[in-house]
Amino acid sequence: MTSKDLSGSSKSSFAALRISLDSALKAKSAKESEVVASDLFAVVSALDSSTGLRRALTDPARDGGAKANLVQDLFGKVISPSTLSLIESGVSLRWSTPSDLADAIERLAVEALAASAEAGGEIDRVEEELFAIARLIASESELRSNLNDGKFSQESKGALLRSIFASARSRSCASSRLARRSRPDMETGS
Repeated sequence: MTSKDLSGSSKSSFAALRISLDSALKAKSAKESEVVASDLFAVVSALDSSTGLRRALTDPARDGGAKANLVQDLFGKVISPSTLSLIESGVSLRWSTPSDLADAIERLAVEALAASAEAGGEIDRVEEELFAIARLIASESELRSNLNDGKFSQESKGALLRSIFASARSRSCASSRLARRSRPDMETGS
């Protein structure tokens, strides 16, 4: 996830999607919420891999039905119906930049993982693990420097974070899933 905050139309679009996610997860089990998170991360990966796709799905001049059809064609057979509906809702909204859609979906994926942890009775463990890792990063200036250094690729930063989670012996499913998730910053706004 990028460090930038959503603003303008993206901020209100994200708020609407968050409400939809909350409704979709309300009656779901931990496993079902984890499936939604996994589906959302898969969509983010697809969006991250294609500037053209991000633009096609966020183009305000493009008909909403055409965008929904594209989502159906690309993801209809690989993600759950509830996640598909959420993505279709997302592409019908306005986004300040094409990358904001991917950022918003990634944030929703993290929230779905948290909902999964809560439904599975693991939320306290996840919070403890993430807090311990945050303290470790805060206390190690060289580690912090490496994570913020532009000369290192996002992939190497992701590998470093995964090793931190592994050394912390993260036992919760949600923490482990977050540790495996590495996403390049989309600073171009494409």
